[in-house]
Amino acid sequence: MATKFKFSIVTPNGTYFDGEVEEIIVGGITGTLGILNNHMETIVPLKPFETRYVIDGNSTSVSTSTGVLKVEKGNVVMAVESCEAKENKTSV
Repeated sequence: MATKFKFSIVTPNGTYFDGEVEEIIVGGITGTLGILNNHMETIVPLKPFETRYVIDGNSTSVSTSTGVLKVEKGNVVMAVESCEAKENKTSV
């Protein structure tokens, strides 16, 4: 099992997700990026994308708008204009 790390999705209206994940797939402006635990520290500008994150082997997809992803040791924060669940259309 992959090592988990902290991941947050925040919007101007509040926090959409805050928890421990095993993997994140995001859409950077230069291409798709996969994030695992101990990824190098970076800041990535984001484009609208179907962002995916994995918890206990289960993948969740959300539609995210433009924004910024900040990766620090053991912590990843995605700040986007909006985020909407793919299945139940919950948005923040």
